[in-house]
Amino acid sequence: MVALEHLKKIMQIEGVDRNSGKVAREDALSAWIKEWVVEVESEKSVIKTEFTSEEEDYLKYHLATCMAERLMEDVIRVDNEKYKIKTSIVALRRGVNS
Repeated sequence: MVALEHLKKIMQIEGVDRNSGKVAREDALSAWIKEWVVEVESEKSVIKTEFTSEEEDYLKYHLATCMAERLMEDVIRVDNEKYKIKTSIVALRRGVNS
């Protein structure tokens, strides 16, 4: 949750006047995005344009697996404990209208 703590600090940035605070926050937010946000895409070529729900579920699972592999190095934390391996990820939800 370090990224979210940094984001909270950005919200608290103030400037000498209203405009300089806004500019400083925008600059800090741009740097935060470059450091903390990663976007990954995955695609699969298909011949059909209509799918059964089972086929659609399979495609979603396959594409999600490909994306997880790409994200593994950058965003998934793996903790080795005595009798288990635990993974965690912090993610943002899609927008409501996405």
